[in-house]
Amino acid sequence: MSSTPLPDYPMWQGAIVRHADLDPNDHVTNSVICSWFDDGRYVLLRRHLRPVVEASDYFALVMLEMHFLQEVRMFDEPRVGTA
Repeated sequence: MSSTPLPDYPMWQGAIVRHADLDPNDHVTNSVICSWFDDGRYVLLRRHLRPVVEASDYFALVMLEMHFLQEVRMFDEPRVGTA
């Protein structure tokens, strides 16, 4: 379904859909999806980048672009890909 090839995202992790994440239409809210992206970014930084860069170096998220291709609902099993 995604227009982006999955190999472009070498790191994958699951996300959990909680009842509190849903809007009145039973869709996961956009802000929750952003937090899943932030979880993926954190794993990338802490597990993979931090060990190989100077402790004095800091990272910044410069841009986030999201294209919503389908709804996420309760009991779905979303996965977050990070590159």
